Amino acid sequence: MKSTLLQQQIALSILRTSGNKKLKTLLDTHDNLENFFSGNTAHDSSNSTRYRFATKQKRAEAMSLAEDYLHFFKDDSIEVLFYKEDNYPQRLLECHDAPVNLFKQGNFNLNTGRVVSIVGTRNITSYGKAICEHLIESFKDKNILVISGLAYGVDVYVHELCIKHGIPTVGVLGHGFHVMYPASHRPISKKMQENGGLISEFLPGTRADKIHFPMRNRIIAGLADATIVVESGTKGGSLITADMANGYNRDVFAFPGTIFDEYSKGCNQLIKQNKAHLINSGAEFLEYMNWNNNSAHKSVETEQIALFDPSTSLTGHEKEIFQFIKKQANVPKDELLFHFQHLSNELFGILLQLEMNDLIVFLPAGTYKCKSY
Repeated sequence: MKSTLLQQQIALSILRTSGNKKLKTLLDTHDNLENFFSGNTAHDSSNSTRYRFATKQKRAEAMSLAEDYLHFFKDDSIEVLFYKEDNYPQRLLECHDAPVNLFKQGNFNLNTGRVVSIVGTRNITSYGKAICEHLIESFKDKNILVISGLAYGVDVYVHELCIKHGIPTVGVLGHGFHVMYPASHRPISKKMQENGGLISEFLPGTRADKIHFPMRNRIIAGLADATIVVESGTKGGSLITADMANGYNRDVFAFPGTIFDEYSKGCNQLIKQNKAHLINSGAEFLEYMNWNNNSAHKSVETEQIALFDPSTSLTGHEKEIFQFIKKQANVPKDELLFHFQHLSNELFGILLQLEMNDLIVFLPAGTYKCKSY
């Protein structure tokens, strides 16, 4: 029986247990998946220990196991997002540890213009609920996709509010489809698929495991333009997600709380350590991200804004530095110091002036990026 593309993609997730990076390196030596699974690879030699997980025998075994999964994908309308295809989330593709495959259920586009992740403690307080309510209400009619982890507390409350206000929302799972942890969230996971849905990198039937949740957190961080931490203790998954988002050079935001509140200590810590921007409202977040306009009219508004782009008045070294940052999207401070050694005495003064002119912003991850005009 001739194998299908779907079966080959499923087989990759069976092989993936030895690591996404190794598997991608190996796949890059082949023109397509048909060649990878049917032919010999350059690494089939017995002395190639690095790729022993994908010997010809292991690939054949993976293909055989993949056949047993086919009916799950067809019966439950599970879509495969393969990292070499256009439907794969492009933001996640920028991350060095992005999975080879993602599995999708529902009606949503991860490559839409505006994506934000919202995370927080499982022990949500009345203060945290008020923040979530205010935040999600501010997203109405802004064409924003909201990502979270469908866990207890902040996560599920955010998903519920999105459903209430008609905002698309996606839950990233730490297990496969046909499993739901916690089980009480199965009903809301079904509702989410009407305007949003679910994402997992784990094969259907894969049970929740402690090691899966940090893996899930990197997906939450990598799918979004920005991550917002609503409430958090000094330890937990929310801070892991924030650290990962910083590592991916994404914007991180946190709501402050009192010094006496256990579940504000993590947010206060992020802000104090310059790992998150302090925000007091959804309006502040939207202004920072330049998301106040309705993206349905983006092309018209972009043309209008371009007429008033303040960067057009730059000259000399200011223009040189601005153009360098603009081309690279996110530039580490050390890279700027190295590239503009000849301006070492002036560099930080120029950067400060560009910030004051609202042309660039310094991120908590220690990088500079241009603001959008």
